[in-house]
Amino acid sequence: MKRILLIAGLVLSAGLINAQTFELIDKNGTVVNSGNVSATGGHMDNDINAYVYIKNTSSTTLDVKVKRYEMSVASGTKNYFCWFSCYGAMDAGTNVLFPVPGSVEDGPIHKRTIAAGDTDSTMSAHHEPHGVNGTSCYLYVVYDANNPNDSASVEVCFNVGFTSIDENSKVSAQHYPNPATDQLNIVLDGLNGNTAQLEVYNMVGEVVDRKTISNSRTVLNTSAYGSGVYFYSVKNNNAVLVTRKFVVR
Repeated sequence: MKRILLIAGLVLSAGLINAQTFELIDKNGTVVNSGNVSATGGHMDNDINAYVYIKNTSSTTLDVKVKRYEMSVASGTKNYFCWFSCYGAMDAGTNVLFPVPGSVEDGPIHKRTIAAGDTDSTMSAHHEPHGVNGTSCYLYVVYDANNPNDSASVEVCFNVGFTSIDENSKVSAQHYPNPATDQLNIVLDGLNGNTAQLEVYNMVGEVVDRKTISNSRTVLNTSAYGSGVYFYSVKNNNAVLVTRKFVVR
């Protein structure tokens, strides 16, 4: 029986979801906060990329960091991103969250100072197909290094061979209620009897809850999580199959 890893993590603070400290802007000049950016290419392309410009709309200079979460990623591909310098390409599923909290890549040298009102153009997302068709999506979170809850996010999807997300993913997930207060019900389709490990971790990567589930339905006791936006991901054979976000109030 294959083992599937179900990971849930904290992304932002719910009270600051609409904060306007950052504006994320695509190549067309459109603000894409909490939205989507897409890029297309062929399965034989070496690298497909998408640029996201980051504007500091606050009245103070900020030290800014970027995190990447794998949302729904085709197995056999690689990915990386550049943030004034480029990280090395990594296999899909190696790090659902990157940089890993507490790692060298998450250190103080990987923050960039953006003055009040300025726009930084050094952030780009990269996907390497390695012959694999499918749609792979990543969530990028831009945040104040001194106040991680002050953040903005955008989902970047790479369409390789023009395969839709539904065609690429074999596992689907639904949850309710959203927002949740005391509990969240999760319904998974496509696990086919495999067991799953549920892990809940906070913004700095600390695991706050963990349990094993053995069927397609599970309940998260969210009463102790605290208010915020969380996400859960299903991982199989080192590939993230599906990720969904939810809110706890």
